[in-house]
Amino acid sequence: MEIHYDGNSPITGQAHFYEPWLDSCASETLLPEYPWHQVSDKIGKTLATQVKPFLQDLNKRQIIFKLLGRDFVLKYFSEYSYVPSLLSPPNISDAASAKMEKHAKAWLWDQCTKAAEHTGCLFTDDNSTELSKEMTQFVNHTYSLVEKAMDMFLAKHEDKKKEESLETNDASWNWKGVYCKRRKSVESKDLHFTLNRQAAFQVKENNASNDLEVLSPPLNSSVSDALGGAVCSIIGRDSESVALACNRLTGKLLPKTLRRFIWMHKLLKSENMNSNGGLKNIEKEAREKYGRILEHKLTELKLRTATRSPISGLIENAVVEKYENTASMHQFSMDEQMILESSKSLNVLYVYNCTYEPYHIHWLFPLQMAFKQTSTTAEHPYELFMYLHLLIKNIFPSWLEIFAMAERVMNVLKKEDKELFAHLQDSFRRNVTFNPKDFLVELISREREEALKLYAETEELYHYSSLPEELLASPVIFLRKWMGEGFVNSVDLPTLLLIWDQLFMQDWNRKVMENFCLAILLLLKDSFMTAKDYPAVRKVFLSGGYRLFTFDIQRAWIHLQQGGLSADIPGMNHLNARQLHDLSPRHQAEMIRNILPIGVKDIILNLTFPLQNADLASNTWDKDFDPNAVKLTASIFYGHIKLRSKTTSVKPSLLQKVTQNKETKKDMASFIIKFKDLFNFESLDPSDYMDNTNGSAQPYILLKAVYSSGERDPFTLGWVKINAFEQEDSSTQEIWLPREFSNVFLLHSERYSFDESTPVSNTSGSNDSSIEFTIYDPAKEIQSLKNTTSRGKSRDEEEHILSIIPFWVPHNVSTILPPPTTVQQSFDLYIDALHYVPDNATITKVSGKILNSGKKTMSPIVALSDLNSYWRNPEFHFCLPVNTKGEKLNIASTVLFEVSTVDLDSKALAVIGYCMLRVFNNEGKLNVGGFQLKLRNSVPSKQLSSLSPSAFNQYTVFPCCSLLIRLLPHTEHPVPAPRYSEGYYFTEEAQPGRSELAIMSTFQKDANVPKLVKDMVAHLMERDQSQVAEAQLKDWYKRRVDAEKSSLQKASLNYINIHNAARYRQEIGICIKIRQAFGLGVEGLYINAFARVLKGDQSLHLPQLTQNWGGEEKFLTRLHDFTSLQASPRWKDSAVVLHPYLDNHSALLVQIFGMDAVYVPNTISGQRGHIVARNGQDVEQNVELEPLIGWTVFPMFNGHYIRSGIHSSPLFEGQPNAEFLQLLSTHPVKTAMEQGLKKKNLKLLPGYGCVTVELWDGHYTDDKHFALPIMNDLLTVGNVKKFLATQTSKKGKAMSLLALKSFDNKKQKLQQNSQEYQQHQQFYEEAMADKFYDLIEMALLNAGYGPL
Repeated sequence: MEIHYDGNSPITGQAHFYEPWLDSCASETLLPEYPWHQVSDKIGKTLATQVKPFLQDLNKRQIIFKLLGRDFVLKYFSEYSYVPSLLSPPNISDAASAKMEKHAKAWLWDQCTKAAEHTGCLFTDDNSTELSKEMTQFVNHTYSLVEKAMDMFLAKHEDKKKEESLETNDASWNWKGVYCKRRKSVESKDLHFTLNRQAAFQVKENNASNDLEVLSPPLNSSVSDALGGAVCSIIGRDSESVALACNRLTGKLLPKTLRRFIWMHKLLKSENMNSNGGLKNIEKEAREKYGRILEHKLTELKLRTATRSPISGLIENAVVEKYENTASMHQFSMDEQMILESSKSLNVLYVYNCTYEPYHIHWLFPLQMAFKQTSTTAEHPYELFMYLHLLIKNIFPSWLEIFAMAERVMNVLKKEDKELFAHLQDSFRRNVTFNPKDFLVELISREREEALKLYAETEELYHYSSLPEELLASPVIFLRKWMGEGFVNSVDLPTLLLIWDQLFMQDWNRKVMENFCLAILLLLKDSFMTAKDYPAVRKVFLSGGYRLFTFDIQRAWIHLQQGGLSADIPGMNHLNARQLHDLSPRHQAEMIRNILPIGVKDIILNLTFPLQNADLASNTWDKDFDPNAVKLTASIFYGHIKLRSKTTSVKPSLLQKVTQNKETKKDMASFIIKFKDLFNFESLDPSDYMDNTNGSAQPYILLKAVYSSGERDPFTLGWVKINAFEQEDSSTQEIWLPREFSNVFLLHSERYSFDESTPVSNTSGSNDSSIEFTIYDPAKEIQSLKNTTSRGKSRDEEEHILSIIPFWVPHNVSTILPPPTTVQQSFDLYIDALHYVPDNATITKVSGKILNSGKKTMSPIVALSDLNSYWRNPEFHFCLPVNTKGEKLNIASTVLFEVSTVDLDSKALAVIGYCMLRVFNNEGKLNVGGFQLKLRNSVPSKQLSSLSPSAFNQYTVFPCCSLLIRLLPHTEHPVPAPRYSEGYYFTEEAQPGRSELAIMSTFQKDANVPKLVKDMVAHLMERDQSQVAEAQLKDWYKRRVDAEKSSLQKASLNYINIHNAARYRQEIGICIKIRQAFGLGVEGLYINAFARVLKGDQSLHLPQLTQNWGGEEKFLTRLHDFTSLQASPRWKDSAVVLHPYLDNHSALLVQIFGMDAVYVPNTISGQRGHIVARNGQDVEQNVELEPLIGWTVFPMFNGHYIRSGIHSSPLFEGQPNAEFLQLLSTHPVKTAMEQGLKKKNLKLLPGYGCVTVELWDGHYTDDKHFALPIMNDLLTVGNVKKFLATQTSKKGKAMSLLALKSFDNKKQKLQQNSQEYQQHQQFYEEAMADKFYDLIEMALLNAGYGPL
């Protein structure tokens, strides 16, 4: 709500955008009976209530009434007197009155904001507040008004442009070369600075008109420019809106109207003038300031005009040369107007402060393009001068900063792409020649040392001698040239404007420039790798960027800004992908690649959105959502190369819409959409698009769902990457066949690294939305259609088997339920299904008991699953009529359910979990409907009759598995179970978490389990060696689960292992966290643990997979808990996920190393220090890892599962010998330890040292896994009590002393919670960890292993 005060009456909602169609929209919102008046009344009433207590003070009352206005006062405060004279002398001075008004206005605005928030009428940009009905109507109404007016405005604009195009068709002006008549200079007698014109400068007699229109390069459409002008009108009213617009436009190339506004806003705001009138006043003050100084300088230098300085000849020759030799400027080298503008502006700059540098020509060029005029005025060079001076003075990085940024880019390249870094370093030493015009040698030599001291770390810099030639023989000098020239001489014009747009929008953040530099460098990697000496590399640096596609640079920069991997950038260069191979004989014998035809069909999209985060329209997303606006794109990639792409052309159909209206923040809207399109792709040959030497690439399909409605920008709802091909073995050909399957995948919402053409919606719920589809072979599909009639029933059965249960569906509030019965009426209890039975379960049984009914006897509940139902989601078809005699039941009646199974591993009957439900509500009415109940892995020990559903909340929820039941009034015939996807069941309490969704997704992909319950029965019979006819499967099933009576009536059963709910799958991996080492017996060393996988005999000869799984998997700890002891260090690293082969004899080897080094703090505050050896010499030459302190091993697997738990294992001295390692590869870890100690091949570390490690399944994150059992069985190879005593010992020095020692004596007394100590500790940890990492990696390489 906006309120402007004129002293007498409030003017609410009146907006002056200086854009007729926008002003018309604003005025239309104020028409009678429109929603705004309801909003205004609602806020006004609340505001009046808040203000009323403050009206007792007579003076305050007058100032409040003055600000609120006469109409508001008469409406809400008519009983109060209003005496305006109390605010005037002699009652109060003008200064005091103005001060009171200022404070009152701020206070009143705060009260107005609170009133709007309290009434639900506060509209925020992030939709963080819930809007009232009135405000929602106003927002939607306003949106509709603006949308209609904008369509009309754009239609008129396009008609006008068409007319202008017809009128000027004969002119055919070419934007690349427009000749303009030389304009007269502005003489000193004509120079003055106006206060009423938008132009920064003007002449008194403006007779320099020009009929020729200088056309800009076609980088934007006229429509985008028109809309850009409208955006300028809106954001120009508020500085905060400018920041918001810049944030939302990040990564975009701006329309020229919006570019001109944002650049000018940032330039003028950089002057930090104290002006209360906004941008116009700042511009006015700037014009006056520059005008006064220029007039003074003209008099002082005795010049007639500022555009002809004493060095004007030098400047004009330099400008002509730059335009001819600079890539992005060359197209304007024949444009006399551009050259003249540049020369004049630089002359004015020289007159202003005697400053001129050749690189100013480059810096001025983007400003000329941004502020280019269709009809140039004589004062325009003065405007450009002012903008350039503001850029130089306040915005553009200093040369000191540029050199430091170049160094940082090279440091990043050294860490992220060692191959390219090493190649550039080597190539620069070959055939070194220099062009003195490439660099400013003197400037570089003079300023480099200061840059190194202020901005870089000592040990990571490149050390050169003072000779300019040696300094120039480094890649970093070209990076400095790129940035120092503002990329003007490095890229083409569209890319240049894109870069400068991002720099201005992000306030010239240095990281923006660094990431553009790194992006271009990595995109040119292939070109650099083919350059073998200095001249070749120099050519790539000076001209390679100009040939890159703007889109590739844009995408690569966004990727880096969002924290993406640098390794992905080289693959984003589409220029490389377009280059076909030459057909020389050397290629004829190479591998032939062929991707056979493939198709995608039967696509069903299940979109789930959190309502409070819905895009654009707050909680109206579910109302506005148009399923016809959802499009699917299917693309085939080969590595990072996109081979083909198709988009749906037939409108999809909405199968179901489910909205869950809860008062919590988890309100969800779910849409199930079916697509009728078939994506058929013919044979493809990736050899036409890529280098034949890239043999590791594989094809895959990327499905992407995009929402595009009306004028809104399209955004990606989610994507999924599908491994849809399998390779056919061939020595001379690489043939990829389609993998035929049907499945459900979760949609990902994060940006896909090789496909970023549309932004990702912030409404996408990646863990809740899914996509179902079928991959098929088009060649087989023709034959399949011919045989459809002959297959009949078998096909229906196959489709039923492959039917997929959604992970979770919210309750549909529109579901119609029968009227609830009372405690004296009969009802039916249905047990419908189990969802997502765990891996360690087999056939299942549901037992139940009605408790607290008030009756002595109630029928037992025993339900068995349908043999023909899907094993992972078995159906039960169970119905039990209850209270058929119509007796009065207890209102507190509950039903306790127990789900049991035959444990896959122990073969015994075991419990999966329990759940409970109240039969009646507090009013004695039946809880009618369907319920999805989570299973808990225990039952309270109290008497069953005293249990309530809340008593189970203390127990852990069994992952994924849930029970579907119904309570309905009794009917003569059972009511069939509804489809789960219809949203019939109340599912709020069963909503799965992130880890559960991951497990469900894994279950859906698993094709190696029995499909039907009867298949699982047959599997168990085979294991039990039972011989039973197929007709007797049901009877065998009943006997195996003891179906004659409820498990609740028997002695308590064992529980299945919750940690084995999901078998180990290599693609998911195993989470490993090294927690702590104990009793190391050494102090003063910086200690870390190094771990690697030792393969068992079954996996020893298996190859390393393409994802680096199953190979030399290893990791190193690096984050310490400084409250732990030096001899018992504790680590805080997050869990590492490894992907070894499933081998029960594979083990994790953990080795404890120490480093004896000293950390030297940086003398510059806020900068990291470096490491030296204990003797004070350089660490790289003198510090080595200390001898191995100790080692141990841990088992990782137990059968088909991860050996989840908190494991402690004893430390041994020396190195593990070959005999022990051989024994370990074929025997359990504990057996190998015992035999090694017995044979004296192993020796325990003195002091009973040990290591504790956590292991769990890779489906779970660090903070979401279940409580792990403590497993000390390996400690029994020695004295367990002594090991445990070592773990609990508190004797020794704290880790924090290692960091404190590097402080001087005064600072060693700092409190450990002080900010200075915390920063010092962080720098200490980073420096020591980095050096430790380098030493370990060097040791691995020397030993013949791969790097970390």
